[in-house]
Amino acid sequence: MGHVLSRDWKKYWESSLKKWAVDIAFRVEHKIPFDYHRGWTGLSVLDPCGYCKEFNEHEKAGDCIECTLFEKEICANSYDKFHHFTLYRFTDEMKKKNPDWKKAEELRQQIVQAIEEDRPA
Repeated sequence: MGHVLSRDWKKYWESSLKKWAVDIAFRVEHKIPFDYHRGWTGLSVLDPCGYCKEFNEHEKAGDCIECTLFEKEICANSYDKFHHFTLYRFTDEMKKKNPDWKKAEELRQQIVQAIEEDRPA
């Protein structure tokens, strides 16, 4: 049996879209590098997003397998097993001393597109 979306799904989805389409987009567009390994002060790329709240409320390894971003190989809660997923390719790029901003933007856009595909009705 698949995951049944909660009544809070729209709010969770909107927070994820804002994070990637507005907050992270601004930083990449203005070429603001990470200031610590998880992202920027006040905005951690790796902190749980709305999808995590919806699909993996207990943040246990393996619980995100029903998440649509996991199914699309965008995100997972384990770098060791899923370092090839788009989220981790983005963070790996952004951790570099001189990030390839075009590549970072392409990866960010892939994430936004995957989120847009899940737009609530």
